[in-house]
Amino acid sequence: MAAIRLDSTALALSVLALAGPVLHVDVDGDRFSDAVTLAHGRLVVETRVGVVSTRVPAGARLDGALHLHGLQGALLLVRVGSSARVTDAVYRVFPDGLRRVHVRGAADDGLVRSGGSATVVDFDCGVAPLTVDQIAASPNGSSWDETVLTYALGMRGLVLQHVRRVTVSARAASTRRCAIVRR
Repeated sequence: MAAIRLDSTALALSVLALAGPVLHVDVDGDRFSDAVTLAHGRLVVETRVGVVSTRVPAGARLDGALHLHGLQGALLLVRVGSSARVTDAVYRVFPDGLRRVHVRGAADDGLVRSGGSATVVDFDCGVAPLTVDQIAASPNGSSWDETVLTYALGMRGLVLQHVRRVTVSARAASTRRCAIVRR
């Protein structure tokens, strides 16, 4: 068994060496940094206990990771879609491997990062644990009109829970509860 683990670790190290830039972030929640990269159409994560990978859509690129309040580890964000409508597919390490987290109620099964030219689209950690807010903001003089879609992470993925429309100051619009971890 040790030989198999050594072989898979050696293979993972060679894949990571040949792949693009590596993101170092605790993905599995063990408080140790894991190596994450895209290589040959696969999202590859090397943890302390092994290597997991899964296929990603063609042309995808690693966008970063998001730590949610109440979640051990991080959600991985993989940029997919066209340049006109950028979407981040969400992936997570589970005990049995690496899987895509489906975003229920979203047209592209992902978190939208950009939309039209007059609207800024971003996302942030929600106020409640295990929630993500997707925010579409349009300038309105010195303030911003925001439509906030709140998704809750559950057994079936990220599920749309609430939609609200608010007007906020420019300062409030630029404030986020959590940051996307990037290389």
